[in-house]
Amino acid sequence: RLSAKITDATTHFVYLHRTCKILKKPGQYQDLMILASTGNSQAYTYLDLDYGKDGRKRGSACFGFSGNVTPTGSPESDVDMIKEFERRGKPDVELISSYGSDPKNRY
Repeated sequence: RLSAKITDATTHFVYLHRTCKILKKPGQYQDLMILASTGNSQAYTYLDLDYGKDGRKRGSACFGFSGNVTPTGSPESDVDMIKEFERRGKPDVELISSYGSDPKNRY
C-alpha cells in the first residue's frame, strides 16, 4: 500500500528551479505566485536597475536552469547537464504557467 501511495504522490510532484538567488524566500514566493496566478514567468521585479549586479534582467526567465546552477565538472558536461535539466523541467514550468494563464484554473 505504501508503495502505491508513493507512486501516486510522485505523479503530482512538480519541480520549479528559480534562475536567481536575489531575495530568496520573498522572491521565490512572489515569482511562484505570479506564475501561478498570471502564467507569467518573465522577471519584472528585483531587476538589475534596482539591485545592481545582484538583480536580474527585465524579461529574463524566472524559472529554469539558465542560472543559479553550480558547475560540477567539465564545462562540456555542465552544459549537457543543464540542457537535460531544462528539457526535464520545462514541462513543469509550462504546467503551472498554463494554470495561471487560464482564469478557470488560476490559483
